[in-house]
Amino acid sequence: MIIDSHGPALSGDRLQVSGSAFFSEGFSAFGQGSRGTIRLPGSSVGADIDFANALIVNESGPAIGMDGVSVTGVLIFRQVTSISGAGDLGAVRFLDAGIRSQLDLRGASIENSTGVALAIEGTLSVFMDGDFIAKGSGAPGTVRMSEVSIGGRLHCFAEQEARLTLSTGGS
Repeated sequence: MIIDSHGPALSGDRLQVSGSAFFSEGFSAFGQGSRGTIRLPGSSVGADIDFANALIVNESGPAIGMDGVSVTGVLIFRQVTSISGAGDLGAVRFLDAGIRSQLDLRGASIENSTGVALAIEGTLSVFMDGDFIAKGSGAPGTVRMSEVSIGGRLHCFAEQEARLTLSTGGS
């Protein structure tokens, strides 16, 4: 368990990992603020990033921020992964992401009571079946994706109104 009551619990800006990175099987992180609980912007991982069965919470900002991340393998949030964030930036955000294999959200739960639950921008395959739950609030939608290729079934559940915003990035 990693806890920081004043900022990110884990900050790995431009982190370089030649193999896989595991934050799974009971991993817990609690952080505060707009910088996020887990920060890996501009990072590069040579295989998979695995968050399966993790708990990641931020009551005043993003739970996970991975803008500009490059992942050669699979980015895994499957099974009973529970992620909770707050604010306009999104609970989980992958803007300008390069994930060569897939983003696997099967069975994950992502919540943001004050904004977007999941914000993705980039070209990748996304799997959201198997009881994926997204709960968000606000005009941008619960799940916001630009330039994303979706494989498999897509299920989004929200307490009031589920909104999925898809864009090809063109005008």
